[in-house]
Amino acid sequence: MEKIFKATSCPEDKKLVFATYFLSREVELWWMGAQQMMEARVEVLSWESCKVRLLEKYFPDSAKFARKLNFSGWSKKRCQRMLMPLGLNT
Repeated sequence: MEKIFKATSCPEDKKLVFATYFLSREVELWWMGAQQMMEARVEVLSWESCKVRLLEKYFPDSAKFARKLNFSGWSKKRCQRMLMPLGLNT
């Protein structure tokens, strides 16, 4: 999404509307519920807050950790061997 925002010079106040248009039906339903909870807590609704929630929901910490290791030259198998004893799945 960030690449599209940059290429289209998408203004900050339009990013959330634009990004949520591309959500799959399942994720869109989840976002509608998350958005209602955020509004009830008077949280700021923005692309940044949406992105944080999406990453928390659909990209768990173990996957983020494994991805970081992969970027630093570790193979997927090596990452899995390291994470398995910790009870973390990739």
